[in-house]
Amino acid sequence: EAALEAVSKATLIQGRDVLEFVESRGLTRKPGPWVGEVIRAIELRRDAGEIETRNEALGALEVFEL
Repeated sequence: EAALEAVSKATLIQGRDVLEFVESRGLTRKPGPWVGEVIRAIELRRDAGEIETRNEALGALEVFEL
């Protein structure tokens, strides 16, 4: 029987990072489920090996239509 191995990966960005990014672009959006969706999308890219660092994650926010 194969043992399942759980690997915990650190979250690269948090909700406040997303909100600060939006604010830095002169936009106003209220916190909500969309923030979690953005974070999940970043984490999926991390899990796929496309993003490895916090700076890369922050840079990846550019592609979202926030």
